[in-house]
Amino acid sequence: MRKALADEVAAIITGSDFEEWYRLRDEYNEVFLAYGDSHHPEASFRHAKNYSKYFDLETHLRYHLRFIRLLNLDEEADSKRVLDLGCGAGLFLYLCQYYGHSGVGLDIGSEMYQRMAEILNVDWRAAPIMAYEPLPDDMQDFDIVSAIAVKFDRLDWGPQGSEPWDLPAWQFFLKDAAHRLKSGGRIFLKPNYAVHPKGDVPGIFFEDQRIEPFLKSIASEVTPDTGFVIPRDNVV
Repeated sequence: MRKALADEVAAIITGSDFEEWYRLRDEYNEVFLAYGDSHHPEASFRHAKNYSKYFDLETHLRYHLRFIRLLNLDEEADSKRVLDLGCGAGLFLYLCQYYGHSGVGLDIGSEMYQRMAEILNVDWRAAPIMAYEPLPDDMQDFDIVSAIAVKFDRLDWGPQGSEPWDLPAWQFFLKDAAHRLKSGGRIFLKPNYAVHPKGDVPGIFFEDQRIEPFLKSIASEVTPDTGFVIPRDNVV
């Protein structure tokens, strides 16, 4: 019988050594305090004050553990190989490894994310996810491709940025991701749309209104908080 999420997370934190993580958190807190609302010199920081939240282990492990359980990775006897796109520091992969799996995480180049991933001992690589650009050639033979709380489809949204992805861009991405999967593999997509980009409208939002119905049509499961489990064979 599974423990409650909070109890499982507490056991993971208690049974692991996160001293280096806390030291790095303290180091970056000095950076956050220095820059406040201003732009950090590292390109991946939009507003420095918003990044301190990524060091909150309890919150983020509990968040990602929900998806570990959704995909049954905590109860899977066979080791699975996971490709996590837009992985941030790699906390989802850390949990995958905790339960006996392996994987690779891709995200935009970020010194902070890279240092966090090194502490977590996950395979983290700087490789942004771009519209109509395939994933790196060596990303092959995975059981799961995950993209959790991602916003790479609107990363450059703004007066000087690109337009958000339309349906064909998502179709290109999903087909490319599916070809990185073994037979029977799955894509798990969880968009990060807490707030409408043009106003305070909560919930999922796609500029192209065809995207959400399309995702629902190919998903084998749609989670209550708008995550999509998509079998490989529904895409290729």
